[in-house]
Formats: sequence, C-alpha cells, structure tokens
Amino acid sequence: MVGPGYYREFRGQLIFQTKPERSKLDKTKNKNAPVLRKLSSAIRYIRCHIESHLNNLHDSYMHSRLLGQLIRIVHKDTTKPLEQRTLHNVNFGDLSGFEFNNNTMFKDTFLNPISVTTTENRLTAYIPAFVPKEQVDFPKGCTQALIRLYLIAIQAGDRLTKDADEVRQVSIEFNREQPIVQETTWTCPSMVEEEKFEVMVADIQFFYPINNTLHRTSLYNTKAFNPSMIIYAK
Repeated sequence: MVGPGYYREFRGQLIFQTKPERSKLDKTKNKNAPVLRKLSSAIRYIRCHIESHLNNLHDSYMHSRLLGQLIRIVHKDTTKPLEQRTLHNVNFGDLSGFEFNNNTMFKDTFLNPISVTTTENRLTAYIPAFVPKEQVDFPKGCTQALIRLYLIAIQAGDRLTKDADEVRQVSIEFNREQPIVQETTWTCPSMVEEEKFEVMVADIQFFYPINNTLHRTSLYNTKAFNPSMIIYAK
C-alpha cells in the first residue's frame, strides 16, 4: 500500500481507497494561478454584456478561446512583472480580429474593411461605401441585413461606463438589391482613464421575408450562424 487512504461506501460495500499524492509544487511560486483568476473574473463581467448584445449567439468554445487569447497577450507583455498584469493595464490590441463564432466568421461574411482610429478621448469607426451584392455574403433567401457596432469599456473596479447603452452603439441597415451603401463614420466617447479594457464589436444580422412579403421579415441568425468579431481592443 502506498500513500494515505480512506474508507468509503460503494454499492453497499465498504471499500478502502488510497488518496492521490499531491504535487509538491509550492503554490506561492506559481505566478500564473492568480493572474488567471484575475483575468477570468474580470473578463466574465464584460463578456456577459457582449453576450447579451449578441443574444448569446456564439459558438460553444467561445469562452475558452477568448480567455486563452487574453492569457497569451498577457504573457507577451514584458513591461511589468507577470503578477502585476491585469485586464486594465495591458494593451490588448492583438485581440482585434477575435471571432465569436468560428462556424461563420465575420471577416468572411462582410468583405468591406472597418477601421477604428483613436484620439485622447474619442473613437472613430469608419466603414467605406460598399455594394451589398458584391461585398456581403448573404445567406440564401435573405434580402436585408443590419451591421451593428458596439463599444463597451471597463475600468479598474469592474465599473462600466454609464453611457454604454445609450450612445456607444450604432447600426447600418441595407438590403441586398441596394446599388450602394454610403460610407459611415461613427465617433463616440472613449474612456479617458489610462488603465482600462475597451473593445468594439461588429456583428451582422440577416433577415428573410415571411411568406414572400418583403415588408415582413424574420431574423435568420442562429447560434450556428452569427458573424461577429472584435474590431478594436485596448
């Protein structure tokens, strides 16, 4: 017999089972553990708001993919000791391009590039003019679409901006037969705090006519099909 053991009841019989030997690793020297806990807690708060905006239409592995990407970015930042890096004091610019649904990617659905520029306290998103038939991959049967941009920020203390739901989102509606959709420039306030986590999410919704009636439409997007992506992160 190796190691400590204990008795427990199994199917009406008392059996003896050994306890697995615990690792002798000094947990105080494992710097990854507290960093991971802090990241998981902080991102859960903001992720819930993004999921609500997307109506929870994302792939099943989005949570682990997002956390994994955050951890990789945190490890790349060598400007401060690992244990001091948080969601608010690391530059998460490399998060741009993260897809919330790997089954139907935003970059393969909306082929017109969206750019985001920053000033001290403003963010400006720019969508060049585009031809829907040529630059948007409409699902079969869909005739209308809606592009949404959503900016959300969080600062130390897990406090969201008070105006997040009021002025920090915009939408562009168009239909498949439209000759051209004019360029869109959207400027919105950015958090002035230096230590913050701020992301802009783009998603596109498609609609199909009900009973071949153009003025009555229904949402096509589902959990398996919902192109959405982070287009800016700080």
